[in-house]
Amino acid sequence: MKKTFQIILTLLLTDFCLFPVALNALPTVNFKTILAGVGLLTAFMDMLVRRRAIISRTLFDISLYAGLLSFIAYISTVYNGTNDNTLVTYVASAWVWFFAAYTVIRYMRHTHGEASLTLIGRYLVAVCVMQCILAVMIDRIPSFAAAVNRIFYIESASRLMMAHRLYGIGAELDIAGIRFSCVLVILMHLLLKDEAAHTNRLTLWYWLGFLIITVVGCMIARTTIVGTGLGLAYYAIETMRRSGRHGLAYSMVKGMVVFMFILAIAVVVSVVLYSTDTSFREHLEFGFEGFFNYFESGSFETGSTNTLQTMYVFPENTKTWIIGDGLFFDNGHTYMWTDVGYIRFIFYFGLIGLTSFILLYVYMMRRGRRFFPEDKTLFFLLFLVNMIVWLKVATDTFVVFMFLLNAGIQKEGEAVV
Repeated sequence: MKKTFQIILTLLLTDFCLFPVALNALPTVNFKTILAGVGLLTAFMDMLVRRRAIISRTLFDISLYAGLLSFIAYISTVYNGTNDNTLVTYVASAWVWFFAAYTVIRYMRHTHGEASLTLIGRYLVAVCVMQCILAVMIDRIPSFAAAVNRIFYIESASRLMMAHRLYGIGAELDIAGIRFSCVLVILMHLLLKDEAAHTNRLTLWYWLGFLIITVVGCMIARTTIVGTGLGLAYYAIETMRRSGRHGLAYSMVKGMVVFMFILAIAVVVSVVLYSTDTSFREHLEFGFEGFFNYFESGSFETGSTNTLQTMYVFPENTKTWIIGDGLFFDNGHTYMWTDVGYIRFIFYFGLIGLTSFILLYVYMMRRGRRFFPEDKTLFFLLFLVNMIVWLKVATDTFVVFMFLLNAGIQKEGEAVV
């Protein structure tokens, strides 16, 4: 019973760190901030036990990169005479994410005696599947939706309901999409690398989780498809590479057979629901609008992609290209009416700021590859998810990297403070 309680608590802590969950009673403070406070206090207590203060090299380097980013943002706002501090405080946000993940990894080690990449991946997958199930329940059960909206602070709940969009508890729009994408890539990595997945029923659960997150995740945020595409491409390339060198392994064949079996069932269920359930039809057509348009008109496009094309606007002067205009938002809307991540960053603090942002993620990718040398491809794919999603929206994968880097720090016994 105690072990079960610890596992459930670890799952909830992982969810509170991965997604911005807050209560209506205290909407300005989400659970991630509370976890960060606990993590900072825990690290301080560790320092007292050691009787010396040592700053983790990883945390120090991340702080330098994030601090440089914030400094450039500050220079841009001062130079342009604006008060938009969206990225000026990024270094503080980085510390919050770091110590929130530190708390989760620390408790995970307390629960299981370790916090391996495989274990972290399983918890992240479980959290995302849970959020997908919650999203369906919120959509299908009015009383449950009312209770969720009454207890939890969901800023865009009414707008999402009006637009017939699914949402979970803190899991909505592109914030959910990029996290789902990362977890789908991690899931494929587990399927390829996790020895347990090749010897028991875990293969079935991995593929089932992949389909649930893909289908429901795309109904929540179509950004999820980035992780689906990268994950399947990774699995296919790795399968062909292994088959070319050693012949197609039995475990790979079994995995593909299981996937095709689950996919067939999912297709049959989807076809039945699509034909009989209006709500499901609307959500499915939204989530996979590009595919529906392709089969109907031969053109793979969506309303959002057509709108996105109009958002590729670029600076018209050298100053903006270099240091930006110091604006991320303008009178309640995105500056220059664009959602495209790269362009918003350029308009905010120029190519200098954008470069510092990319360097931060290059560092985290390289650091993760050093901590987990057998998982180098995974960290490259997580970096790639971030770079691809910035073609559409300005959100990032920092929190996912924090889970993995904290695991590396604690695995190697690297002091935090």
